[in-house]
Amino acid sequence: MKAYFTSLIRCKDSGRIEVVPVKSTQPVEMEMFLPISRVLSRIYVGKPVRRGDVICLNVLNQGINIVATKTVE
Repeated sequence: MKAYFTSLIRCKDSGRIEVVPVKSTQPVEMEMFLPISRVLSRIYVGKPVRRGDVICLNVLNQGINIVATKTVE
């Protein structure tokens, strides 16, 4: 079964805890959710982040990109 992967990515250099919501560009197999979450837990993004920015290109060689779904200034 496939579904769109959604998660949060942390912003670096932020005085408070700030996150950017992200999602996959294509449906992902459910058994890939945990490995993708592990990869994304190591990623920090710098601000500003615009909606639609690619956060992770070709995650785990699955041909799927992870993109931001909200603009964070």
